Amino acid sequence: MVNTDAFELKFFNVQSSTSVQAVNAKDLEWATLTCTLSWATQGIFPNIEGEDVNTCSRSLLPDKRLLATGSDYGTINLFRYPAYLKKQVKKEYNGHASRVTRVKFISDDQYLVSIGGNDKTILVWQTEFDADPYADDSKVE
Repeated sequence: MVNTDAFELKFFNVQSSTSVQAVNAKDLEWATLTCTLSWATQGIFPNIEGEDVNTCSRSLLPDKRLLATGSDYGTINLFRYPAYLKKQVKKEYNGHASRVTRVKFISDDQYLVSIGGNDKTILVWQTEFDADPYADDSKVE
């Protein structure tokens, strides 16, 4: 699964080097999710253009319950996965002084790494997954 510069979602079979129709890929289980444009990420965009969200990463543990995004505004956003709703509820965290170019869950989702653009920083956010990570008493630090 890949996103194009024309804001398209395309599917390919790497083994046969052929494209796959979306209808044949809709029920596939993906090991990771880093495409900002997908069926499960429709609710992560604050506006219709979809240009404000640069990166996303779904948590890796078996329940795959969180989706992190990085924005043009230097924010990290956490959504429940899947994020289907148009006005999806999110938690927002500030740390970068410029756009976030990449986010990725690592070490069994104990950490989220974010990479900034012009601020040239790499931030490591510790996660708390012992409770519901989206509940008010849980957080990313």
